[in-house]
Amino acid sequence: ALAPYPRTEEAASISWPFEGVGAEVAVREPRAEYVAGRVDVLGQVDYTYIIARSPDGLVIVDQHAAHEQVLFERILSGQERYPINPPSYVELTAGEAEFLEPHVPLLNELGLELEPFGGTAFLVRSVPYQKLPLPLGELLEKLAAELKEAARLPEEALREKLAMRLACLGAVKRGDILAPEQMQALVDELMSAWSPSTCPHGRPAFIVLSHSEIEKRFLRR
Repeated sequence: ALAPYPRTEEAASISWPFEGVGAEVAVREPRAEYVAGRVDVLGQVDYTYIIARSPDGLVIVDQHAAHEQVLFERILSGQERYPINPPSYVELTAGEAEFLEPHVPLLNELGLELEPFGGTAFLVRSVPYQKLPLPLGELLEKLAAELKEAARLPEEALREKLAMRLACLGAVKRGDILAPEQMQALVDELMSAWSPSTCPHGRPAFIVLSHSEIEKRFLRR
């Protein structure tokens, strides 16, 4: 997952997991074009919105919703998988382990590779994040809670629900400072996504202020 931009003047090089890598769509259908041509990032507003320009006008991107959709598609397709070496030992409560253990194969497909390790313990062998957004124990607790609520869903719906939860936890948040190259990489990845217009929860990931709308606002038409 994307880490917030460092608040010190150090660390000039920033690791970004999506740069130069196209998204593999989970649904095998042609992707619709939402913004024509190149989208060039101009800056960040309130550490929440990315402002960019395109041939269509100004593009305003919600950084959390955008990153959430990018991660959702990649996690759902099984692309996000980072080994933990050595595997990490996590002890859960009996109730959490009860909800988690039957769905270990499904979580493995999403990049979270777990191995039951006796009693209520698990070994975590891989995660769908380049950088963990929260401690592993807390991550498994949140997934167990999600499974408790959604246990009766059909397999495919449950798979999407878990991918949504993993993406939401790993996405950049409102208030995270992003470097210009991080913003450009995120916008490029969003525009190559299968469904870039919204996040998995249905919120807009970006809006476009067209040239004609901008001119109307300035009473030029």
